[in-house]
Amino acid sequence: MKETLLKTFKNSSKTYTQHALIQQKMQDILLQKFKSYTNTSHFQEILELGCGIGLFSHKIANHFSFKHFIALDIVDFSEYFNQTSIEFHSVDIEDFKRIKNFYQDIKNDLIVSNAVLQWINQESFFQHLPSIANTNCYLLIGVFGEKNFLEFQELFGISLNYLNPQKYQKILEKDWNILEITQSLETLTFKTPLDVFKHIKNTGTNALHSIQITKNHLKHYALKFENKLTYSPLYILAQKK
Repeated sequence: MKETLLKTFKNSSKTYTQHALIQQKMQDILLQKFKSYTNTSHFQEILELGCGIGLFSHKIANHFSFKHFIALDIVDFSEYFNQTSIEFHSVDIEDFKRIKNFYQDIKNDLIVSNAVLQWINQESFFQHLPSIANTNCYLLIGVFGEKNFLEFQELFGISLNYLNPQKYQKILEKDWNILEITQSLETLTFKTPLDVFKHIKNTGTNALHSIQITKNHLKHYALKFENKLTYSPLYILAQKK
């Protein structure tokens, strides 16, 4: 899966901004939600996990001042961070041993991630996350829930291991004070079924779909789903105990 992720997200880097409409909307919603809980505008240490080409990174940098901001992604997107105050590293965000090496004894005051964690083993990831967070560190996460791409789940019987709000609550409550866990549905409508599949490719999310698309698939998609694609954004705000 990760080899496929490397390829698909690298290939979609030039088309992502134009097509990743829901992911960018999620970034804005996360920042709006965060502002409703705190007026903190400065952080010593910020960490972004799965930064991609830096769309969310630059929004964060514009909203907050900071001493140190590290952005990580499994794909080498360093060219998008040249001449910025953000320090980029190409690293697997599940490799906590390597992540800790960036900091030594320093821990984070704000950890952010958007539209990424559904690709990894989330339960294991969240177990390790407190080890790189200061007391009172804020956690600001956008991820996709159980009904994400429900059309594909029904048509092809394939899905990532999406979690529901109750599962996140159970995973996080030991180490984090949960401020909010909410989810919603967003639907995009396309002119043709082929445009749906092109959209998925242009956002890099075709890493999941190693299937051959036939004319029958396209016909069925148009008839049953009317060329719609469902996203299920899920938002998590928490603070370390």
